Amino acid sequence: TAAVCVHWFNPLVHLIARFAQEDIELERGVVLEEIDMYEDSPEDVAIDKLFEKCYDGSALGRPILGTEETLAPITTETMHKYMHEYYRPEDTVIAVSGHFTDEDLDYIADLFSVMTGSGRNQITPAIYKPSLVLRSKKIEQNHLCLSFPGVSALSEDRFTMNLLCNILGGGMSSRLFQSIREQNGLCYSIYTFTTPHQDTGLMSIYTGLGELTVRGNQLHIERIDLQAGELELQGQVDALTYADQPAVRGGFFARIFR
Repeated sequence: TAAVCVHWFNPLVHLIARFAQEDIELERGVVLEEIDMYEDSPEDVAIDKLFEKCYDGSALGRPILGTEETLAPITTETMHKYMHEYYRPEDTVIAVSGHFTDEDLDYIADLFSVMTGSGRNQITPAIYKPSLVLRSKKIEQNHLCLSFPGVSALSEDRFTMNLLCNILGGGMSSRLFQSIREQNGLCYSIYTFTTPHQDTGLMSIYTGLGELTVRGNQLHIERIDLQAGELELQGQVDALTYADQPAVRGGFFARIFR
């Protein structure tokens, strides 16, 4: 029941706050394995390396997993220091769903009442910088990611941006998929996606380029540019048609009510 789950908070909070060195060593090894696994996914590497360069100098320009160098010095002391410095009551959100009582909420509030600190963490705004990142690796495909300034997660234009993203490369009926894969057979995978944050955002296009000639790859990229240009000219017509599709409307409502 929800009440039982709520009362698991007490030992869980104490376990998190303990930060035993043996637990840190164990988790460090897990994260290092995850970094190695990530390096085996060139699609993820292409996307993340471009994001790091576009947001260089801000927190968004750093890898979430960290690196071997940043993980190495972490100890019990550094974990406690970080928690006390950045975990503040005004920056903490506790969400509860399901069947629960006012007593359950009071219990949770009491557990977290011991948090110290005041004010809110100051976030350095991330500024988009046009960038080019190249990384050579002997694999079967070239992986290309193109990113453009988008809108933040709080922007009133976020729904418009999601619709634009769907029209351009959101599925098998999208402009990019139809033109580049179905009509010309230039790739297996091509799609668009948005990456909204609190103060900024990106809209990106990803595709895998096969072992084609130089001209073949140029044609692939030219057709991406062509579809983006045509969407700019005909976007209003496409939006009126595409927005009425059940899959698109269902996806929007699902995101709203998550």
